[in-house]
Amino acid sequence: NKGAVVKTALSGNRIQYLFRLQPQKVSIKSCDFTSITLSNGERYMLSEDVTVYKVTSNSTYTILPISELYENLDDYSYNTIYTDDTASSGGRVRVIVLR
Repeated sequence: NKGAVVKTALSGNRIQYLFRLQPQKVSIKSCDFTSITLSNGERYMLSEDVTVYKVTSNSTYTILPISELYENLDDYSYNTIYTDDTASSGGRVRVIVLR
């Protein structure tokens, strides 16, 4: 699908698989360096290689360290997380987009 976010697994220069990540628009209540808790109480573990992006008003994406979210959580009210499964099934957050 056009615009889909995927996780890839590579073996050398070959793609082993592509896995579509599920987007969720969320409000993040709290964050540490291993998990986030959403305003609805749902808790997701973070992938070891979670990538955090900040989107500016002109749609420019900048990669940020997870510490930016941890230290400045109140600055970001419109967020999208991309997960590989539901929280109840052990899903992990692979990508966070902050706005």
